[in-house]
Amino acid sequence: MTALQQWAAHWLPPALLPKAWTSVYESANASPRRGSVPGASPRDAKHDLTPHVHRELVRRSRYLAKNSGFVREMVSNMAIYSTGDGIRPQAQSDDVSWNRQAEAYFRAWSTRCEITGRFSFEEVQSLLCRGMDVDGEYFIHLTRSRLGIAALQLIESHRIGEGNTAMQSFHGITLDAWGAPQSYRVLEDQSSRELPAQSVLHIFEPENATSVRNAPTIQHSINHILDEMELLALEKHAVKDNCDVTRVLKTETGDLNDDSDFAIKGPRANQAEGTNPTTLQQITGGKLVALKTSGHSTRLSQPVPLSPVPGAFAPGCRARSVAV
Repeated sequence: MTALQQWAAHWLPPALLPKAWTSVYESANASPRRGSVPGASPRDAKHDLTPHVHRELVRRSRYLAKNSGFVREMVSNMAIYSTGDGIRPQAQSDDVSWNRQAEAYFRAWSTRCEITGRFSFEEVQSLLCRGMDVDGEYFIHLTRSRLGIAALQLIESHRIGEGNTAMQSFHGITLDAWGAPQSYRVLEDQSSRELPAQSVLHIFEPENATSVRNAPTIQHSINHILDEMELLALEKHAVKDNCDVTRVLKTETGDLNDDSDFAIKGPRANQAEGTNPTTLQQITGGKLVALKTSGHSTRLSQPVPLSPVPGAFAPGCRARSVAV
């Protein structure tokens, strides 16, 4: 117990003392050398992952899936090694002829099983796997095509959202008194519609019994990857700035005169009263600055070397790759 805690325990009434100050669990004791842990008191997971928090996590996760090669590789490899060529059923009845007919029927259906007719069953599995890693969840509506054939409708996570006025609904999912899903609200371009829970597959990896929606799989490493991208961009900018040679020409007046060593000779030299700095830049390259003899030019800060940075990235590399 620190001196401040001892003073508070001596002078403050017991009702005002934090309950965890004298805990035998060191992790529960407060310390001035550690920052406070954000978040509210322990509660249901659905209250931690609010609609706004979920949208922001999905937005950042999708940004990284588009712009981070590391995230794209993780998501692609997970889809390749998880689904491969796709799951294919094998009929195991005693009737060999029926088995062949059933497998042939499924192959014919799986070539264009998606409601728009653009994706095969194998591609649907790959899209679903990618969506689970990026958004944390995916929805599939079991429906029928315009010809009455069974079809799958893919629904991304941002299409299930608010708007349901039912008292038991949460983030687009209506729950009954026992917490079981009754319907899913699909946000379309111009309107919305309710889908019964019996016809919707909500696919995700549950982490909490009290959660209704699921966070992106890479949510724990979003800040690490964003920091690395920003630091790498700043390092590249510093290297470019360091390689961009700047020349400083000091004169008594701070101007560039025709009789200087950098004067432009030729038939067009007398067309202007002074030397054109743009022309000088084309000759010498880099940047050219004219200063008086009493002036001086210095860097605002020294460029940070690039070599120590990869070592500093090592903890973040592990943090962003584990649990994916």
